[in-house]
Amino acid sequence: MPAAVGVLEDICYRELVMYTVSSNSTQKSGTFFEGLSVLGADREEAARTLKDRIQKKADEAKLGVELVFVGMQVHPPKEVATDYEDVIGAVLEKRASILDAVSSRNETLGLLAGSVDSADELGTLVRDSQSSGDRDVPELDKAFENAGGQIFATLRKARSDAYEKTTIAKATGERFQSQVQAYRAAPVIYKRELRLSTLEELAPLLRKYVLVSDPQDKRVTIIDMSEKVGTGLYDITAVDQK
Repeated sequence: MPAAVGVLEDICYRELVMYTVSSNSTQKSGTFFEGLSVLGADREEAARTLKDRIQKKADEAKLGVELVFVGMQVHPPKEVATDYEDVIGAVLEKRASILDAVSSRNETLGLLAGSVDSADELGTLVRDSQSSGDRDVPELDKAFENAGGQIFATLRKARSDAYEKTTIAKATGERFQSQVQAYRAAPVIYKRELRLSTLEELAPLLRKYVLVSDPQDKRVTIIDMSEKVGTGLYDITAVDQK
């Protein structure tokens, strides 16, 4: 039995050395756990792989043992433990920064286009449109119409402003045509009506007096505009012009 234990121990050391030499010491690139591998994130996967290899070699050696669990506790020597922990801390800090950046990106794109997928679709269509030089892209217009967030609010406001300006311009043109027709029909009456309407619009709260006189009348009309009780037409006096 002690011999079998020794053989199993040798198999374990040999398979561990072969695994660590043949495998990459860092995690696959492009993941958030880059730089950890068997020293961190891949430890469980490495333990399962070693268990299968050791079990296979033990069966070939006919040791008659069944491996139930293989655990890995990897830690550097005490002399470099502090430096190792600093490296692991830097890697974890890097991962946290990446996650924060991804979260901020998703939040910004969500506010801009309603969702990350909509923002990615718009970005792809815009790049394709710019590269091809074709500005008439129905798919791009449809994507903007279906977008939410700030893009939807901006487009809705732009359409509202465009409708308002178009309506005002149309009404102004129709009003001008009506004014031209009215002036041509009765120039004197139209100008007098326009003058009175302007006075009423510009000075709605001021007291106004309308005096009807003969154009040949040489009298000078004096009106006391001071505020006092009982002010009315009875206070208007006329002075003959000599």
